[in-house]
Amino acid sequence: MALSESVLSELERELLELRRRRLQIDTAIKGLKSVLGAERNRVTGRAVAANRPLAKSGGAGRQVSLRARILEIISAAARPDRALVVEQLRQEGFRVSGATSLPIRVSHELSRLRRAGALRKDRSGLLTVVGRTRDLSGGVRPEDELAAVS
Repeated sequence: MALSESVLSELERELLELRRRRLQIDTAIKGLKSVLGAERNRVTGRAVAANRPLAKSGGAGRQVSLRARILEIISAAARPDRALVVEQLRQEGFRVSGATSLPIRVSHELSRLRRAGALRKDRSGLLTVVGRTRDLSGGVRPEDELAAVS
């Protein structure tokens, strides 16, 4: 049984909304853990070691690609721009290897995504995920996720 284009479109919108909510919940959890950890250490009088977050990991210990993470951040943010993406990645402790800094790597990746047609940038610098005609994230495509559900 094939699904109509409108149903597929609605399912993709719902999936995007769920990912946005998951990012918000993950951010809230990190904030609460940070506050609770600092408060516990204050109460017990223990010194806190340098609290450097680990690089963002996917399931089964895989590292999440910079491209996939950028697309997730832009999809979930209300007014996404390059600076917001860089700041979010820094807060998460996302690490890049090599001599190129994180802001430059993000700029290059945003440029690639725009050339591929996956992103649009307006005059004010706000970014919008247009849609993926091919798998740009290195992960599971929305079509594959829908096939797994049915």
